[in-house]
This record gives sequence, structure tokens and C-alpha cells, in this order.
Amino acid sequence: AMESLLAVQPFILGEGFTIADASAYGQLSMNLIDPSTVRELRERAPRLHGWLVGIRDGAHAGRCGSLFLSDALRPLLSIVMKTFAPLMAQNERAWRDATARGETLFNESAFDQGRALYDGELLGRPFRAVVKTFQVRVWHELRDAWRALADDDRTALRGLLPQSELLD
Repeated sequence: AMESLLAVQPFILGEGFTIADASAYGQLSMNLIDPSTVRELRERAPRLHGWLVGIRDGAHAGRCGSLFLSDALRPLLSIVMKTFAPLMAQNERAWRDATARGETLFNESAFDQGRALYDGELLGRPFRAVVKTFQVRVWHELRDAWRALADDDRTALRGLLPQSELLD
């Protein structure tokens, strides 16, 4: 999805580096550590590799330009809404259930003690995770920002965001 997006525009939201790029870089830059992964990335996704290396090396600094939502975002937003949104929603439900049971320990400390664990499903596959309170906070902030959008903006974004009802 990133490869096809970067074929059309230099950054996630257009011509300028934004927090969206910084967030994606934070998730994907770990792929620059392992030499075999770097080789595979360079072969399979050369635009993404170049984008990651450019950000790592500071080539994005001072890059300004038009910001826009383009149809090129559809594949990336589809993946985000099929993975990130359901994961956040499941984590929040697990947090609510755990706090209702009186649980007060979360994150890695809870994991180490086998507490605040929950079973979920992502892309049709089961998983087990520990409740992450920072994910609850991020999900609440994202949903608050979604609700604060003007109705016309939310309607326009729904066309790009599959499963946007998770944000409601």
C-alpha cells in the first residue's frame, strides 16, 4: 500500500512531510536494521525503501508543499482500517472489561504477570494480547477528533475509510 502511494506522491498526505509520515516511519523504520530485510525491501518495495532511507537521513527536513487526500491513499487506509482500527477497538473493549472486574495492572507489567490478557481476532486470525493503556488513550483521542470533524468532512472521509463506523 505504501509502495503504490509513494508512486503517486512523495508523502502520505501529499507533497509535505506530516505527522502521518512520522507515524508510519516509526512503525516501518525497524526494517532498516536487518541487512537481509533491507535487501528484500529494496527489491520488493524500492519506493518505500527510498522513502524510509530519505527520512532516516533527513531528506524530508524543510519539505513543504500541498497537503491533500488522494485516491492513492485508499489501499493504505484500507489496511489501517482493517488492522489498526479493529485492534484499537478490541483493546478498548478488553480495557473496559478488565477495569470493570477491578483490574488495575496493564501493559508489560500485567503481561509479565499473566494479567489483563485478552483474546481477539485480526484479519480472521486469533491473537492474544495484553491491554495497552496508551492504545486506549490513542483510540479515544482519535475517535474524539473524528467526532469533532464537520459533518461534510466526515462524510468525505467515509468514502476513503472502509469500516469507518468503528470510529463512530
